[in-house]
Amino acid sequence: MSHPSATRLAIAALAASLVSGCASGTGHFESFLNELYPLDVAVAAGVVVLSNVPELGWSTRVAEQGDKRYRIAVMRERWSGAGDGEFGRRFGEAARRVSAEKECGGFTILAYAERYEGALLGTRRIAEGLIECR
Repeated sequence: MSHPSATRLAIAALAASLVSGCASGTGHFESFLNELYPLDVAVAAGVVVLSNVPELGWSTRVAEQGDKRYRIAVMRERWSGAGDGEFGRRFGEAARRVSAEKECGGFTILAYAERYEGALLGTRRIAEGLIECR
């Protein structure tokens, strides 16, 4: 589920619980507030804050390959659930950044592939490519 969809779903669920009180007795909202604990609120606030940090869970590695060529790897951590469609965009940004740092007139993408890397706890997705400065 994408980040905007998850946020909308959480807001809709909260709104539904707010407006669904009973006409007699304790409403759902009052019952909900009675069962909230400070730790619950802190965890929920932390999830909201962390889900709104776009760079969290992403890393980029650049290695010089010689002859004005650079290997770029863009990785997303296993616990970061968003961003499946962002690998190509993030690779392009990293390639432009390398091109600017090395004062190239531009770059050519020689190779690009996405793959999964296995680990002890699940897999993580990686986009790798090779660029050449012009």
